[in-house]
Amino acid sequence: MLDHPLCNPPPSRRRDEGPVLLEIDGLALDVDTGPVGPISVGPISVGPISIGPVSICPRTLDPTTLRSPEGVVPNVRAPPAEPLLPAENQAFHPHPHSSARPGLAVILGMSSTGLAAMRLLGQNGVRCWGVDVQADQPGFASRYCERRFLMRQVSAEELERVLRDIAAITSSRPVVLPTTDRLVRLLSALHDPLRARFHVALPAPDLVADILDKQRFATLAAQVGLRVPRSVSVMSMAGIKHAIRQVCCPVLAKPRAPDHGGAVCPKAALLESAGDLSSLQARYPELSGPELIVQEYVPGDDLHHLSVAVALDTQSRPLATFVARKRRQGNHGAGVGTFVESHKDEEAATMAVRFLQEIGYVGVAEVELKRHATTNELFVIEVNPRLWSQAMLPAALGLNFAMLYCQVATGVTPANETGPSESHANKVARGAKTASWQDIWGDFYWTFCRDGYWRRGDVSVPTWLYQTLTSRSGANFAWRDPLPALRTLRQALAGPGKKA
Repeated sequence: MLDHPLCNPPPSRRRDEGPVLLEIDGLALDVDTGPVGPISVGPISVGPISIGPVSICPRTLDPTTLRSPEGVVPNVRAPPAEPLLPAENQAFHPHPHSSARPGLAVILGMSSTGLAAMRLLGQNGVRCWGVDVQADQPGFASRYCERRFLMRQVSAEELERVLRDIAAITSSRPVVLPTTDRLVRLLSALHDPLRARFHVALPAPDLVADILDKQRFATLAAQVGLRVPRSVSVMSMAGIKHAIRQVCCPVLAKPRAPDHGGAVCPKAALLESAGDLSSLQARYPELSGPELIVQEYVPGDDLHHLSVAVALDTQSRPLATFVARKRRQGNHGAGVGTFVESHKDEEAATMAVRFLQEIGYVGVAEVELKRHATTNELFVIEVNPRLWSQAMLPAALGLNFAMLYCQVATGVTPANETGPSESHANKVARGAKTASWQDIWGDFYWTFCRDGYWRRGDVSVPTWLYQTLTSRSGANFAWRDPLPALRTLRQALAGPGKKA
């Protein structure tokens, strides 16, 4: 039970043999594995959609045992981690005279993004402590979460309280890695002397505020000379009608600042005509409360959505870049990517790096762009000043952005290196030309829901199954850390499709 901000680590591991019952938050699955035996699960039903029974036969498995927050799940074996290949993008190597591995990292936010950060660090020997306001987040179920801290609410005062508790029980200087926009804002504004007890890699608070406010971000990007969609700020639902006449349909309605996101306001809502406004208001009756922006819609399907991840040192010198594109996303094409693949686009990478250098960015950021389907021009949509939800994707090709953040925070990064670490031809020869990432539960829902990708004819069932089986990384599922996926499966069965 997580009834106290500081919860003790789980009991020691056990090693048993034979089949076991795997249970997470009331979801029970019989798992019987041998050295190369199959795992059978199913049938599973989500609304009118049913899959199963499903039998997964993994490759040769090692006897590594995995633990849950309450104890150890015996005899759940996982395949050994495959060696990570060098990145096709810019090379990054540890400083020759410093330890590139921090001793302890405090992850703020235990959603799928925080879970990715914890896995990327934990697999490299970094001890990880998790912080969140909700006890049922998937990151808390990870085998790599050594200690768990609960915030009573997401506020500056509560964040300071939790960090003071952490500082009081550790003699080291941990790295603090925020994984949500709101926690980035709060952490960047943290005052000394408390901030001096931790390593943080974030730009100045005023720059963070400019990036997180979409209207101010658009102004900032335009000043640097980048193309941005036209946008109008509104304060209520009534103001959207006037803004639509200014921008012209189709448009996107989205919260101006991330603090207004969540259940009452989607990440973005596509309005193809003024008539769509009434249906939007019916779906989100509280939408009139927060400040919104109405933004010009850049033509193009999912494949025109690009993501460029960049790590920059304290002098805003680029250490690594990684480009990906969405193949499927939630919220009917206006949400978070559910199936994302690595991609090669030098123009997008150059634009993202130039923008971040111009504004003096420090740390890790993900720049979202969209290429116009007709003119082929690139538009900058937004910047996430933190690790992003698909951070496991570049790790499948050898780029660990969570470790890069820690190295920037602790000041052990080397000078920027130029040139690719390995030619593209060599990577193709070694079978690492591309990699894909999938949020399996979210992608299942948005593919097979009433007006999803499958019903529109955008993807067939065999194609979806092939992509699922060949994805090299995912949001929650991992053979060596399966409990977070089971927790999110239970939540998906309880309320599918709520996550955009």
